[in-house]
Amino acid sequence: MRLTPLPSVARTSRKKPREAGHLYVRPLPAQPEMLNRCVLIVRPRQPFLDWAAQLDDSGLVPDVRGEQTVYLVPEFDDDGEAEEVLQRVFAEVFERELFGWHTDASAWPPKRSLALFRRWFDIELHSVVEDLCDIELVDDEA
Repeated sequence: MRLTPLPSVARTSRKKPREAGHLYVRPLPAQPEMLNRCVLIVRPRQPFLDWAAQLDDSGLVPDVRGEQTVYLVPEFDDDGEAEEVLQRVFAEVFERELFGWHTDASAWPPKRSLALFRRWFDIELHSVVEDLCDIELVDDEA
């Protein structure tokens, strides 16, 4: 697996209201915090779209150009480690993507292998995650 170019990912919290004119971003030359995580982004491919389309007659399918969920995953330093991380997390990500479109697990493909995951999704792994925000990182669901 070849890693894609490694852009930084900025994250914000919705817990603290934004003050007028202040985005809570550390000003330069402050050093952004490097998070001890990497990022996995999956984008639906045609087999996923076909599966989603056959679930009902609404004609709705996921927007492949739309916003995607970004998953924080364990750190990796090279392509071999990235592949190991993908092998460890793909099942959970696969189920989350399926659940995000259709909550009835009986409609999901019964054998969700890594090979099927690769056929159903374009996969991006990024090894650099920078936190540019000047506020505490919090769990929005807590």
